[in-house]
Amino acid sequence: MIPNLYEQNPHPPLRGEKEIDYLNIDVEGHELDVLRQNDWGKYRPKIISVEIIKTNLNNNTQSLFKQGGRRYWEAINDLPNSPIHQFLVKQGYQAFAKGIASVFYVDTQQEAI
Repeated sequence: MIPNLYEQNPHPPLRGEKEIDYLNIDVEGHELDVLRQNDWGKYRPKIISVEIIKTNLNNNTQSLFKQGGRRYWEAINDLPNSPIHQFLVKQGYQAFAKGIASVFYVDTQQEAI
């Protein structure tokens, strides 16, 4: 799906372009699904921000925010346990900053912006 969006984009600056500086992903709990659809050999954003939330907290986790009584933003200490974080690390990305609900990653395989 993501590669198709890139290739079918009607805007000339993005059509056929393989270099992406920044990608933000916030799709209400489907972030990992979106990330898995990318062709990482063809499209490697230099920086990615992705919302990382957690639905099941253990007793050691301190939540930062609560949404609807069921969903919590990922505490920074729990980041290594996040499937999204693990996936991006395997793709060659490194976390470098955290906002309230999003974590920012930089591609370690290319020069930063």
